[in-house]
Amino acid sequence: MTELYTQADRPQKRGRDQFERFRRLIKIGEALFRFLPKRLQRRLLRFRTVSDARFARLVRYFALRVAARSCGEIVDVYSNVYIFASSKLAVGSRVSIRQMCYLDASGGIEIGSDVSIAHSTTIMSTNHTWLDEKIPIRDQPVSLERTIIENDVWIGAGVRILAGVTIGSGAVVAAGAVVTANVPAHTIVGGVPAKVIKTR
Repeated sequence: MTELYTQADRPQKRGRDQFERFRRLIKIGEALFRFLPKRLQRRLLRFRTVSDARFARLVRYFALRVAARSCGEIVDVYSNVYIFASSKLAVGSRVSIRQMCYLDASGGIEIGSDVSIAHSTTIMSTNHTWLDEKIPIRDQPVSLERTIIENDVWIGAGVRILAGVTIGSGAVVAAGAVVTANVPAHTIVGGVPAKVIKTR
């Protein structure tokens, strides 16, 4: 039997509660972080294999606030997350990116607020092309296509989101899905390729 509980019943405080409690200290830490050399800031953003302790996640948060095109509050980046072209990544507030995710923001990735991204998810904004048969595929040009994840989206474990896709607000992407086309708002999608399973 599945046990249900409300947020008030949770055994530990949520990250957003901790953030509110220490908001002033976090802001001071972020301001100090901005004085670090750019090279060190980038290295700290890759502080991904070390730990999921709160301090390690806080360092990654500071680094993302500096490195990303934009980054809201309470963005929780866990260990082994790889972000390529972070300057083209925009993230809203109250976002969690769990372990072993890969984000290639070369073509631009926009993530709204209140988004949960489960572990081992890949989000792409580039595509290989194969227009000229005389050239090996690995030498063909790469196309850049903006990928958008709107507000209040839940992305399950092991999802693959391909370039140029928009996932509408309130959508749920089931674990293991490969998203190759836009996902309508307030729908649940799953499968390879992902298809609408249910409307919320």
